[in-house]
Amino acid sequence: MNKIKGLRIVIGIIIFILVFLILFIPDNKSLKTLFQQKSNDEEFSNKSQNKLESASSFKDRFKTLAEDLRAVPVASLDVMAAQEQGLIYQEITDYKIEVIFDRNLSQGKQGLTYTFYQPLDNNILKDIEVFFPSGLQIANGNSLDDNELIGEGIYNFVLDGVNSVSQITILNSRDTQGHDAHWKFYFGPKDNLSNYYLSAFFDRETQGVFKMVLARKFLFEIRPPIKFQVNLYTTGDKSHAVFVVPEGGNRLFRQTVIFVEGNPRVLQASTDFNNL
Repeated sequence: MNKIKGLRIVIGIIIFILVFLILFIPDNKSLKTLFQQKSNDEEFSNKSQNKLESASSFKDRFKTLAEDLRAVPVASLDVMAAQEQGLIYQEITDYKIEVIFDRNLSQGKQGLTYTFYQPLDNNILKDIEVFFPSGLQIANGNSLDDNELIGEGIYNFVLDGVNSVSQITILNSRDTQGHDAHWKFYFGPKDNLSNYYLSAFFDRETQGVFKMVLARKFLFEIRPPIKFQVNLYTTGDKSHAVFVVPEGGNRLFRQTVIFVEGNPRVLQASTDFNNL
């Protein structure tokens, strides 16, 4: 009897619940909508949080990169001093290169000042190929000391919307990897080098001219306008020959700019070696 009585009570409760649902919730879509809304709110909240975290991490990454490249905002520099050092460039309106030979380049050293300009556009640099003129001879990398100083310069660029500048220190590497020479373009001054550098590999072409290939590697966050200017010394700081210039005359330098999107550009500049 007790079991039958209990069963009747359970059946009664089930019937009551069914009647309640039929009378007061004729369309169960309301319940479904309620739970969907809660789910959507949670999803929106999660997406918003992820966006905030992503934006924060993006800015942190730029900040870390700037620190690693020893990059300094141009606006924070003394303007007059920066202009004298060539750290603030004039408005760049087109792609171009400039190459100047100077017998008194820096502290009694002679060499080349090589400058590359990229105007403000949407092109992302991938690689740069430089073809040196006939008669200019690049020394084999193993004839110099490892990490021998062979050049210095500056790199103006835009990072996270901020005009920035970093010093460049060029060191020889004996790790030529089968090439004639390997130069490392480090970011920062020699006494405070970063861990980042660009590798430039040199090879003699069939025509007897030397070709340098500079791969951009990790610098895809950097945006134009860009001024990349380096002094390349004929002799390293350990008195080893880095390169030998042609015997007088005007010689042509050629540079191919290769973009991620394709459509490479060829730039040229004539250099006077008559002031030897």
